[in-house]
Amino acid sequence: MRRFTGEDAFARSRTIAVIPQPKNMEVVGGDDLVFGSGAVRVSVPNTEQSNALTEHVLSKTNLKVDTQVSLPQIILELREDIPEKYTLSVSSQKAEVRIGGSSHGLFNGLMTLRQLLIQGESGEWRLPQVEIRDEPEHEWRGLMLDVSRHFFNASEVKHLLHTMALFKMNRFHWHLSDDQGWRIPSEKYPKLEKVGAWREGTQIGHTSNHDHVRYGGSYTREEMRDIVAYAKSLYIEIIPEIDSPGHIQAILAAYPELGNGIDKTKVATQFGALEDSLQPSERSMRFVSDVIGETAQLVDSDYFHVGGDEVATGQWSRSAVARDFMTSHHLSRLEGIAGVMTQNAIHAVNGLGRRAVVWDDAMNNGIPLPPNTVVMLWRSWMGVGHLAHQASKHGYSVVMCPQDRTYMDQFQSRNGASDAFGAIGGFLNTKKVYELDFNGYGAKVLGGQGQLWSEYIAGGLRDLDYKAWPRGAALAEATWSGQRRPGFSDFQRRLQLLQPLLRQNQVNFREANGRQALQSQVLQEPQDQSTHTSFIQRRLQVRRNQGHG
Repeated sequence: MRRFTGEDAFARSRTIAVIPQPKNMEVVGGDDLVFGSGAVRVSVPNTEQSNALTEHVLSKTNLKVDTQVSLPQIILELREDIPEKYTLSVSSQKAEVRIGGSSHGLFNGLMTLRQLLIQGESGEWRLPQVEIRDEPEHEWRGLMLDVSRHFFNASEVKHLLHTMALFKMNRFHWHLSDDQGWRIPSEKYPKLEKVGAWREGTQIGHTSNHDHVRYGGSYTREEMRDIVAYAKSLYIEIIPEIDSPGHIQAILAAYPELGNGIDKTKVATQFGALEDSLQPSERSMRFVSDVIGETAQLVDSDYFHVGGDEVATGQWSRSAVARDFMTSHHLSRLEGIAGVMTQNAIHAVNGLGRRAVVWDDAMNNGIPLPPNTVVMLWRSWMGVGHLAHQASKHGYSVVMCPQDRTYMDQFQSRNGASDAFGAIGGFLNTKKVYELDFNGYGAKVLGGQGQLWSEYIAGGLRDLDYKAWPRGAALAEATWSGQRRPGFSDFQRRLQLLQPLLRQNQVNFREANGRQALQSQVLQEPQDQSTHTSFIQRRLQVRRNQGHG
């Protein structure tokens, strides 16, 4: 076997693509391992690994397992090691692929194997001779999907999860409730599904009008359990979110007695940070604890997100119930009400043996959060360094989610002209995502996450794919590699080589020229450039209109 060195090794490596880039990868031979006969022998430690190899690697090729052949062979070796660490070795001389690691590590190795597999001109499958030793820099590598503003069914969610797994992403934040719809089955509060899951129209573009078309839906218990089981098979942990005490108009449509006496009983048809908040009462806090408990029974995870963002206080300022609540809890500021109610939700999560997650707004209510709380830093205009330092003072771990680097509902071209679908505005290209900063300024950084807010993901699964990829792949490498990222130009080279893999998996990613990868007739929002004010300007204007400066 000839081992490449110098310029030869560099030239050969330029033809090989893995995303995220492995920590250590060496090209060790000149001849590819060729699966010429289409048959392969496999040696696996258990049924779980056999199913993963068959479903996620071999099923995407024409390779078949044949116990009668001796070579080539794929060998998986289960080891007790760092949870996600793996090794992968491809030898042409021995005609074998050998992957070793923990259960999760073996799955990561299989995802790398799938990316390395290239089909030759004659239809044969080939692998370069490489030796890889790999492990992630960060433990939290995720995407968030908002299914309230636009609903995505179980099949569509599983499609997103599968694509995430291709890039070794391991956290799926499921935003299940908001002003525009409630998506979770509830036995204790059945009107959440019957009433809160449906709205009588959806905002049209960036206008104040809506289409008067009934819209909504919710998951069944079986669907939620199926999605959770599928995610587990991909080694992706689902973090459910029930947002409160703001973003709750869908809840009030079903149970108006949980509000502040405002005569508004319809699920929101408009987008934005709205004025409704839960009534500060024992009844409301018991409701939140109840639905957290019900959801936790359906979604088995170590984390539970309780929201805490963009809580309007206007209704509380006019409420005798709120004034009494402030007196009984010795609060001097209205924001303290949000702090007490968020703390109640966190205690409900902690009581289930889980760790609570909040948006960074929850740090500013004057009520300390339990020190094991995870804070998602999203308000980039506040200064991520400032927010991280604030979290560090209280011992909170953080996940980097800054709006200017991870909010994937923004345009991917500067004015939106070359985008195939509408967006909230703003500009976030793949390079900006790739350059996400992980400086925690003293706080422990768990990793990073991309946000797929769905107000303007109105074109179904193709629109969702277009928003998520390839920006999600850039985030996957940023969170996996951290400071050892090889650079954006090298990422682009590898992304170009992996485009056939994305097409094979029916992923409608955005190509470099701005087009969809998979052409079809799609419903597009009219591109009115006058409406494309920045995301931050729009958010702040909404807050000013509500008297929040």
